[in-house]
Amino acid sequence: MIQRNWLWMFTGIVCAIVGVAVWQSQTAQAAQTAPVPLNFQGRLVDASGSPVQDGLYNIRFRAYLNDPTGGVATWTETHDGANRVQVTNGIFNTQIGAISPFSASSFTASTFYIEIELPTVATAQCDGLPGGLPSCLPSWTEGPMAPRQPIASTAYAMNADLIDGIDGADLAQLGSSNTITGATIFRPASDSTTAFQIQKSDSTPLLVADTQNLALKVGGGDVSPDASPALLVLDYKNTSGDPSGTNGAMYYNSNTNKSRCYEGGLWKDCVYSERSIREGFNYLQDFFSNVNFSVGFFPSYYIATLDSTIAVFGNGSAASVQSQTSESKYPGIWRMGTGSTATGNSFTSSTFNGTNLTFPYGLGEGAWTFDAGVRLPTLSGVASQNYLARAGLVQAIGSVAHGCMFRYDAATSSNWIGVCGNGTSETTCDTGVTVTANTWHKLKFVVNSAGTSAEFLADNGVSSGSCPVPSNIPTADNLAVLIGIAKTVGTTARFMDLDYLDFTYDTSR
Repeated sequence: MIQRNWLWMFTGIVCAIVGVAVWQSQTAQAAQTAPVPLNFQGRLVDASGSPVQDGLYNIRFRAYLNDPTGGVATWTETHDGANRVQVTNGIFNTQIGAISPFSASSFTASTFYIEIELPTVATAQCDGLPGGLPSCLPSWTEGPMAPRQPIASTAYAMNADLIDGIDGADLAQLGSSNTITGATIFRPASDSTTAFQIQKSDSTPLLVADTQNLALKVGGGDVSPDASPALLVLDYKNTSGDPSGTNGAMYYNSNTNKSRCYEGGLWKDCVYSERSIREGFNYLQDFFSNVNFSVGFFPSYYIATLDSTIAVFGNGSAASVQSQTSESKYPGIWRMGTGSTATGNSFTSSTFNGTNLTFPYGLGEGAWTFDAGVRLPTLSGVASQNYLARAGLVQAIGSVAHGCMFRYDAATSSNWIGVCGNGTSETTCDTGVTVTANTWHKLKFVVNSAGTSAEFLADNGVSSGSCPVPSNIPTADNLAVLIGIAKTVGTTARFMDLDYLDFTYDTSR
């Protein structure tokens, strides 16, 4: 009967509980975590409405999210033993969350309910300590009281759902991956050498913005030279060969121990060191030399050696190679003319041995880069006055290419065509660049070290990018430089202008 009377008494008491919970107030300090405990106040009365007797009471608190009845408790805290709650005139004040802390996420639900439970009447005030008065353990068999008490926010706490009007989901968080889609400006209050940094986990700088010296450094180097310069690695590769590129790109290749830069549609070493005679060479001719050679003054084929690398030759009535007046950005120009003979031709080529053309260059023994600037003053436009323009590395001039070259044949295409052939079969690709009368064209092709692929880029590939030729590249034959024009029909003189020649041979030995 005693337990039943206690139970009924506390059932009535619960109905009269008034609960108030607020955040524990502390003096605000910068960079401090908000306090976890909540102040909780209530009043305990008996069935007649009279306050219970004064003393220390064992009380158990439970929390439920959005569950005024039923559900599963998300948090439980028991105030017993040394943590019993003082009740005076039926009123108690305590802090919940001090023993079993709340997490900040506990308050994300729309309603937070607190449930209270007291032990049996006989054990309501037990201290639970041996030798204590009274000395016993609380018996939690009475069950929770009802109703649960909702925790309401204060008026100003409502703004905690927003931060200066911004929803918390729209804020970047430390320790989380964040995506910022709007324009962002970082402006420090004062300039410094380390105004902004991205560091490794061991505090080693990876990216440093120095607003004092207007420097953006990848790595941790200083502005002045020292033993620890800033490290710049835009990309990294540890296998042979180059990736696809974009003009202005650069990367370091640990396979070749070289920094590579992409310029003018091609990868090249960023730092060029002079090759030894066994590593290859580079030949650059801007054609400043004043020339005026004409076959018309001689009875037959004409040959003239200009230097140790370049010679000119031609055949046909009035075939010629003559210097032209310099133009803006084109200080040296040679003009090759076919003359009026139906099969007249004129070429700038490799040197001769007597009357025989030499073939000093071989594909498949190192990487080749061939680059020349050419112009056709006029185009034939009719099949009866056709001609061929060529620029590349060849062994013979015939109907089928023997070497790799750019070719223009108005009878078959209006574009510059990339060609590689072995004298019997040839492979072609269309660069997509149309040959335009009286317009300078930059003709560049690259053959890889193994001689298994060639890439043609007319005008730096502005029309269609690269033009690859993967087969019929002659690797067993030596080749000669050949740039010029040959008539195939008609008696109208045709011309081809040459601005510069730049070819590089790297044996990679």
